[in-house]
This record gives sequence, structure tokens and C-alpha cells, in this order.
Amino acid sequence: MGQAVDPGDVDEDVRRVKVRGPDYAGLRGHGSGEHLDRCRRSLCDSYTACFSRASSRGECSKREKPVRVTAEMLRRQAGFVLETVRRIAHEPALGREFPRLLATGGRGTIRLRLPWLPFRLIDELQAVVSSGSRVFEYGGGGSTLWFLDRGAVVVTVEHHQGWAAVLQRSIGSDDWTLLAPSLADGPAEYVDAISSYPDDWFDVVVVDGRARARCVARALPKVKPGGLLLVDDIHRKKYAASAVRDAGWPRRDVIGFAPAKLSLGCTAVLTRPRA
Repeated sequence: MGQAVDPGDVDEDVRRVKVRGPDYAGLRGHGSGEHLDRCRRSLCDSYTACFSRASSRGECSKREKPVRVTAEMLRRQAGFVLETVRRIAHEPALGREFPRLLATGGRGTIRLRLPWLPFRLIDELQAVVSSGSRVFEYGGGGSTLWFLDRGAVVVTVEHHQGWAAVLQRSIGSDDWTLLAPSLADGPAEYVDAISSYPDDWFDVVVVDGRARARCVARALPKVKPGGLLLVDDIHRKKYAASAVRDAGWPRRDVIGFAPAKLSLGCTAVLTRPRA
């Protein structure tokens, strides 16, 4: 896995590493050098403090267990941080949830009982999800608990057997179904997990796991008219697939800080037309 890196080195590496993060359209070239450097120093100081506290408690990952932080992981995260700084320098409003991120203290999404989605999208979902709502997730975690806390009936498909075991230990609800197919023979069973449910069935489908383009294509007919299909990390090229572009549904991308994520997240929200 490479040489482990002390969390205290985050600040210095973030300042000097070459950007290798996601490709936010129109991001580069905005903001003065002095302003960017000032923003970067401020964010890096806050990130370092948050990361160090989380690391000392073993909460650096979604999976609620200590993580061996390697130099490559650090460089990749540094790239995300620098892209975040540049984007916020150009659009300051995108940073308005940064205090909410810091308030999480680096805790993982299970402890927070929050989805790994932008805070502003979580706020919007408050008005959508209620008792009896039907939710399907490709990839579970804090989102599972959040949906269940609001009375939803939730189906989660999880490819990682270890993480599926963590979910089973953390969640006890008669309104929750966990599917844990193996990927040993490929993702077909994982992608098709939603196929056993009727069309027009789910109020919300969240795609935040493996084979996302294929999952989107399979999920489209399963969403109710007026329902939502959420595709996380849509700013990454490998997830900006034709299945999302070609759906033909109204779409908007929600960008902002998310729980337990030290850089801006971007989630596509597709709404199925009612007629």
C-alpha cells in the first residue's frame, strides 16, 4: 500500500502537490493568486485540524475504522482540496456549508447518521422523504440510517462484504432489506438487484456504488413519476455516463460540502416526469 503518512503532513503536502483531482468545468484560471493562496491556507489549516482529530479516533473513512493513509492517497486528496479552493474562490457561495463540515469533527457517516451527499441536498430531501417512502440504494451507509430515521422503507445493495457486515451490525430495522451479491463473476447481479421490484415503485433511488452507468440504466423504470434518481460524484468523468445524459429527465447538479468529505461533492438529481 506504500508508505504511511502522518496526518500532520497534510498541510504541507496540500500546499505543494500538483492538482490531480476531479475536472470541474470552468474551474481553472479563476481568482487572483493572492486570493487563492489565502483561501488555500485557511482551508488547509481547517482540513488538517479536522483530519488529525478524525485520524486519532480512527474515523477517517466511511467504514468507521482506522485507515492507513498512504502518500498516494494524500496526493489525491490534496488535489481534491486544491480544486475545491479554486472553485470556492470563483463561486464563494459554494463554501457556505464549510462550517457544517467542520462541525462534524471528522466523524464518519454512520456515527453522524447522515448521507454522503452535499448538505444542501440533504436539506432538500427532508421535504421529499417521509414515513412510507420507498428508497433503493446502490451503496449503503449513513444514508441508510438517515432514510430509516425518517420512516422510509429502504433496500440497500452493497458489493463490499466487509462493509455489508458493518451495516448489519449497525442497523436493526424491519423496514430495511440488505442485498449483498458477490462481484466475483462481475457486477451483473449487483446491477440487477433492483430488477425484482415493480416499475414505478421507488420514491428515491441513490446510485453511489459500483457500475454506476449500468445501475442508472436499470433504475430508471423503477422510479415513480415525480420521484428522484440521485447519482453521486457526477463531476468525475467515469461517472458522467451517457446513461445519465440520455435519460431525458430534468436534471440539476447539486454542488457543495458533504459530511465526512473534505472536498466539494457533486450529485446529479434527476426527476422523473409525471406525464
